[in-house]
Amino acid sequence: MMNYFGRLLTFIMLNAIGFCAHASDCNCVWQGPFSKIVDKADLIASGTIVRSKGNALDLHIEKLLIDKARGGREFNEQIRIWTSDGKQCRPTSDQFPINSRWLMALHKINNVPSGGFNPNTPSISYGREKDYYLSKCGVYWLALHDGYVSGNLVNKQRWLWEDKAMNPVLLELIDAYIRGLIPEQALIEAAKPQTRGKKLMEETKQFLQTQ
Repeated sequence: MMNYFGRLLTFIMLNAIGFCAHASDCNCVWQGPFSKIVDKADLIASGTIVRSKGNALDLHIEKLLIDKARGGREFNEQIRIWTSDGKQCRPTSDQFPINSRWLMALHKINNVPSGGFNPNTPSISYGREKDYYLSKCGVYWLALHDGYVSGNLVNKQRWLWEDKAMNPVLLELIDAYIRGLIPEQALIEAAKPQTRGKKLMEETKQFLQTQ
């Protein structure tokens, strides 16, 4: 019994330490997995990282899922996204290498704080007006491969952005969820880890399609 309570206390302490580390790092409240943050974003798009310099990323948009048109609709095929310069609750740019593909939920920068943009260091700053920034206070990005996304899509623990146990989910299914055509439960079912039999059937189907 004492060993059980000892392990429980250790678990609670480790989680508290992890939470405090995140809190001291950027001081934000966890907003949830991707399925919970879609309503908070100004723009949701999938695309490829084509440039990275300082804490700025350029994303070539391949599919636009949401554009709430705060400060004007987005008509550019390529947008600039600002990550952390060490002062904001954002991921670092090295998490998004050139040619990697993502589904991103972004906030539009409509107001730049005083000193937020220095023309002498244009690639290291808070960001520019009309650009976008990526938050790490929730799962605001999912990796995209061959039309499938992976990451903390639904119902996983706080401060977890990747979820290797998740079954990759079709981008079209997430698009349908965002547009209110299917419930969150459909995403939960789609993201459940595959059984060995189901995985074998999928692999066989993919093999036959290549023949």
